Amino acid sequence: MKLLIRFTSFFVLFACMHFAYAEGVEGLGALGGDINFGGTEPGTTLVLFPANPTPGETVEATLTSVNADVRSSLVTWTLNGKVMLSSRNADTFSFVAGNNGSRETLSATITPDAGASIVKTVSVVVSDVVLVWEARTYTPPFFKGRALQSPGSEIVLLALPNIKDPDGTTYDPAKLTYEWYTDSDPNPVFSGYGLQTVTLKNSNSFGAFRVTVKIKDKTGTQRALRNIDVPVESAEIVFYPDDPLLGIEYNNPFNTTYQLNGQSLTVVAEPYYLSVKKRTDQALTYAWAVGTQSLDTQGSITLRPEGKGSGASRIALTLTNTNEWEQRIYGDTLIQFTANTEKNSTTQTP
Repeated sequence: MKLLIRFTSFFVLFACMHFAYAEGVEGLGALGGDINFGGTEPGTTLVLFPANPTPGETVEATLTSVNADVRSSLVTWTLNGKVMLSSRNADTFSFVAGNNGSRETLSATITPDAGASIVKTVSVVVSDVVLVWEARTYTPPFFKGRALQSPGSEIVLLALPNIKDPDGTTYDPAKLTYEWYTDSDPNPVFSGYGLQTVTLKNSNSFGAFRVTVKIKDKTGTQRALRNIDVPVESAEIVFYPDDPLLGIEYNNPFNTTYQLNGQSLTVVAEPYYLSVKKRTDQALTYAWAVGTQSLDTQGSITLRPEGKGSGASRIALTLTNTNEWEQRIYGDTLIQFTANTEKNSTTQTP
């Protein structure tokens, strides 16, 4: 019993992110890190976490000093001119960030038992940015999901800032400067005035692909910074039956096995998340294996059982994207069948 084999040719996730900037501070710390605020008193710092709070997010403030024992001193925390806490052993304080465009002014006053008081003040204006990203990878027609990033693929990002200056005026996004980073490495070629969109190639085979954008106004003052981790998924092959009347049955993908009940079966392989435009892209090389037979014809395969009784045959496929060395994927499935005639033959049609 054997199978007759015939060959035939065959943006958007929106990540709504909100940012805050500290007036008078050029940098907001390391990429995605805390904010260390200096001041007139060397050796005393005020650190906020997270560095870029969202509207309504709780912000933790920590005060440290080499000039005074903060824990034994009286520390007074003032938010927007109102005393919120005054106590010893109060080196930390938390507050909730306001709405988009709101200004939050936080002050910490250290009053030691002896010596002069030390004051640290920071003014934060909360802003938001919508980041839109999409992967330049393949998905078949009528797929209800979205294209995902795979090793070696490209992603396109668009920053849509809604940032206000201290007077409450919204900045024109086209008149801001965008600095893009991948895994903390700067991308000067893609950065500059008005460059809201960037196309980046994934440099990670595993794990998330981290992208950072810094947004500055015309004076060079940084107004927003945020990291986004884009997950890296594995590309995969999914097999589908191709019905002569209905076409490819995308609602009926193969599982680990498929029962062939009719006279023949045409199998189509869809290469999810490869960097190609269609499944028959010239950059793809097909290496089929049906049972012990190895075939390198690009396209779909049609199977027809012949002979007596029933049996099973494993179909395997290795797909290689010749333009991306990281994109080589494998898939297989088991076809169970029952023969309808006593004749045995094998043919191949290019």
